Amino acid sequence: MFFSIISLLLWRETIYRKRRTHKPEFKAKVALTTLQGDLTMTELVKKFDVHANQISDWKKQVLGGAPDVFGDGLIDDIKCPAMPFSEAAAQL
Repeated sequence: MFFSIISLLLWRETIYRKRRTHKPEFKAKVALTTLQGDLTMTELVKKFDVHANQISDWKKQVLGGAPDVFGDGLIDDIKCPAMPFSEAAAQL
């Protein structure tokens, strides 16, 4: 009887659990920890209390956005005058 009451309460908590929203900092922390590869998916789920599918999605988002960090947008911001090689060599 005692175990059935506890299991009923735990079941009810999981059914009526409010939807959680996570801050971007937390998502990044989870994704970067996943990319380190030190922990298994089961250990990550237990450590961060997040579903495995959510961890996988965040990891894909980080990997998908990684090229933007090193993309052409950073180079376009720097204004470098285009100079032919012969002129550059002449200035030396």
